[in-house]
Amino acid sequence: MATTLVAGHVGAAGVTVAHVGDSRAYLFRDGALERLTADHSLVAALVERGRLHPAAARRHPLRSVIMRSLGPGPAADPEVTTVAAQPGDILMLCSDGLSNTLDDDAIARLLASTADLDAVVGRLAAAAVDADGRDDVSAVVALLG
Repeated sequence: MATTLVAGHVGAAGVTVAHVGDSRAYLFRDGALERLTADHSLVAALVERGRLHPAAARRHPLRSVIMRSLGPGPAADPEVTTVAAQPGDILMLCSDGLSNTLDDDAIARLLASTADLDAVVGRLAAAAVDADGRDDVSAVVALLG
């Protein structure tokens, strides 16, 4: 068995995100959602090479084929990114159960829907389950300040 991972650290230099696989990190600022990670999956590689349209990737039969993961076999090489952060930014880390079912516009609308982060997480999870319901959904949100 193998798994994906996304982790974040908030420090003086900003937000540092490390990830392996297709779990994602996003930064939400002033109503705009910025994806901080790139999926390590077969369909992401096909999209990047121009061989698959991004809209088709959401339903591609091989969308769950991960090219980099944690588990048996060779050690995974995590991708690490640091971005500047501002007070009031929201950092969201999530599993593919959320990001594969909700598009960025839907995620942004839900993040903007209330200042109550517990309610936001509940709304994100409920929307992802309602949209698909076949995958585990995990999300963590943090208000940076």
